[in-house]
Amino acid sequence: MIPVKPNICAINTYTTPWAALDRTEYLRLDLNESTQPLPEYVLESMVRFIRDTGVECYPDYCGFYEKLSSYCPVPADWLLATNGSDQGIDVILRAFLAPGDEMVVARPEFAMFGNIANLLDAKIVGVPYAEQFQFPYETFHEAVSAATRLIVIINPNNPTGTPVSLEYIEWLLLKFPTIPILVDEAYYEYTKTTSLDLLKRHDNLIVLRTFSKAFAMAGLRIGYIIARPELIAHFEKIRGPFAVNSVALAAATAQIENQDPMQKHVEEVMERSKPFTREFLSASGVSFNRGCRELFPNCRARDRSFCFSSAITQDSGALITRPATRWLDPHESWETIRDAPGKNCHHRISVKGAGVLLCKVMTKTCGRMTMIRRIGFTKPPSMVMPMPNAIWA
Repeated sequence: MIPVKPNICAINTYTTPWAALDRTEYLRLDLNESTQPLPEYVLESMVRFIRDTGVECYPDYCGFYEKLSSYCPVPADWLLATNGSDQGIDVILRAFLAPGDEMVVARPEFAMFGNIANLLDAKIVGVPYAEQFQFPYETFHEAVSAATRLIVIINPNNPTGTPVSLEYIEWLLLKFPTIPILVDEAYYEYTKTTSLDLLKRHDNLIVLRTFSKAFAMAGLRIGYIIARPELIAHFEKIRGPFAVNSVALAAATAQIENQDPMQKHVEEVMERSKPFTREFLSASGVSFNRGCRELFPNCRARDRSFCFSSAITQDSGALITRPATRWLDPHESWETIRDAPGKNCHHRISVKGAGVLLCKVMTKTCGRMTMIRRIGFTKPPSMVMPMPNAIWA
């Protein structure tokens, strides 16, 4: 057998839970995907680009950077387009982490940070969130050591929805001026909270954003890094010249030129769907941890012999939940809670503008948020469990 580096062998493959499932027939509510299709003018911009310019040439970022610099707003040479924010994470971590170097991050965190750090054979110093998923303000900065080469703040956090105050972020920038601090703002359009103003005063700040969430372009794979030009120049060396395809650039440009549909979607999510879902859960007697403006409700299972699993309601076409997961030990790995007495089970139900549908589905299929009994699993169940095979508690 051909040998592969040990740290690569130790990494788990990220497998898509919807493989072989016709996504046009179902609406996933646990992946933070937008529930809205692309606006017609964005679709037209893609068709027009293919028809008039074509895809036989390599992509040119200049026009996109001009529009993006007005949206952020920062100079164009402070920007770097990436193939989704996943590639942004990969580029940034590669720039700073060598084998044995430390990355400090609050846990649980977006899985790509850990995956890429492990790929680089770096050490992840995970600082656990509190029981109610509050950010660990008292202990986070204490985890920074002489071996720390990168500090990561996800604001708001994915998957807990926990916000981090801008005052604390600036305090970190001042306390550790020689350590780069990455702030992931994938949900900026929803929270309207950004560290971008701090970039004018602190050259160790890096901001990461995406078009996958509020702009409904997860399948087109485009994100961007915002940093000082001297860092952008190094990041560009790692990213390579043609990472983002021309059609995605055309679509993102059209999105920036007309943001009204995106803003209306955000307003629906934050002002209607989230409050509606919160009220439904409260009225149903289900406790939940509030994320940043209820961006990620985390329902807590009272009966710990059960936990939430995924389900399809064939008649409504809605996929409901994600298996309950929680970070148990900052030095270990993700573990799915399985009938563990004394351990809280949490599960995420990101609503994304489908709050009314979600609550109707819950009411119809689960009553008062009834949980699916997990039986006979020797490993975490599939995120998609057909209803006929589910046994209801």
